[in-house]
Amino acid sequence: MKKICIFLLCTFLMTSCVYWGMYHFSDDDLVWLSPYDEGDTILFRSETDEMDTLIVNEKYVKDIYWPFMENEARNVMEAYGFLDIDLWHDSQSFFSGISITKVKEGGLRVSLPFTRIKKVPLESELKMQQKQIGEKKYTDVFVCTRTDSIFYSKNSPPVQFYLWSKSKGLLQYKYLNGEVYTFYKKIPRKK
Repeated sequence: MKKICIFLLCTFLMTSCVYWGMYHFSDDDLVWLSPYDEGDTILFRSETDEMDTLIVNEKYVKDIYWPFMENEARNVMEAYGFLDIDLWHDSQSFFSGISITKVKEGGLRVSLPFTRIKKVPLESELKMQQKQIGEKKYTDVFVCTRTDSIFYSKNSPPVQFYLWSKSKGLLQYKYLNGEVYTFYKKIPRKK
């Protein structure tokens, strides 16, 4: 009887304390978070030489390989990462971020900055485009407009559109008043 109780206890512990599924980031998934590091300052310049500042407050990635659950209510481990950013324009801060989650459906959910959506799309659902900005050509750009099915949150900058590159981050945006701001310079955090 004692052996049966020990067997049942071990079986219970193994089935209730181990993740049933684990979904990890690939190197390609992490490209979404690669443009910035915590503490970076990114400058954007308008056509009239006005400057906006983007500050990276935090960068976080959770992708564990230990199969035993922590103090979680879920039995599936989906890798998760985000960038917490503030965009400063005319002494006003618009805060948001980008987050990625590796999901069991086999894809990567990408939540883009300054948006609130009903369902976070899979990366494969994003319509990536090729864009030329100045002399540089980018092949992995998502164009987010106010008319998309994406709803801006109350903390969003009043923009008509923005261009976000998977590998380079925020490239360009246009305010409702017609001002266009383009990436100018990245100032890495001093270590």
